[in-house]
Amino acid sequence: MKIAVTMLAFALATALFGWATGTNQNHESARGEFDLLPKQEAAGKLAELERLERTLGGMRDMSQLPAAVFIIDPKREHLAVHEARRLGIPVIAVTDTNCDPDDADFLIPANDDAIRAVRLLAAGIADAAIEGQTRYEIAQADQEMAPASRASDFADLFAATDDLTNAEELGAEAVAVEQG
Repeated sequence: MKIAVTMLAFALATALFGWATGTNQNHESARGEFDLLPKQEAAGKLAELERLERTLGGMRDMSQLPAAVFIIDPKREHLAVHEARRLGIPVIAVTDTNCDPDDADFLIPANDDAIRAVRLLAAGIADAAIEGQTRYEIAQADQEMAPASRASDFADLFAATDDLTNAEELGAEAVAVEQG
């Protein structure tokens, strides 16, 4: 039992804190330690370990806190709301009539029980996040290229003005020749 508890604690710490050093070796040796447990208990602990990896595995790659948290049902996901509040992360929540609106910083009033509504809202939020990330990357690239491109744009502006002046002079000469 102590081995299984240690394994679950290690899996949770790995998922939460991103301790990836020697992860493969630890998982391999830990799975080997499951052989010491009865078959049914080992299968249950392995299923629990896989569930933890599936639900918390994405947190391993995070290098900083998220800018916001999007929650579908704040009443059901009260632990996520509590953790976000504790860490000072803004909460964007889809709230129904059965939810407390004080739990969220930004409310989206919608039916959080209908799967089609949830899919639509989640897709909209995901698209907005991707578009925002793209715009941010474009703005960063523009800032990096700005000094060089501004100088060339400035030179092009004066070159275009000189061309325009030359064209006006040529146009005036052409009008004088036609009249004369």
